Amino acid sequence: MEINIEGKINDDWDFLDNKENLLFMMELTNELNENHLLHNRIEKAVMRRYSQDDVLYLLKDGKFVIVHLTYSKNNEPGWPMYEVFLTFEEVKQYIYNNE
Repeated sequence: MEINIEGKINDDWDFLDNKENLLFMMELTNELNENHLLHNRIEKAVMRRYSQDDVLYLLKDGKFVIVHLTYSKNNEPGWPMYEVFLTFEEVKQYIYNNE
């Protein structure tokens, strides 16, 4: 599935290169236990937010999710927290409204 993801949103969010994608994929894999709703649903890391530990991921079904990383392997149930978006346009609106 080809999804058009381009253009800078603001100075706090930036797109990831291939190396950064791998690093953030590894971190999320480390944080998600098998009972987390995002377990085995992530396709790739797309963007990161510099002022917080938020990363935008593309789901395998074409939706997007912003995950607040904890940098911890032993998370409480429900962590890491996340918010799902149907389109990249919804992601951009969320970012604009939460600057």
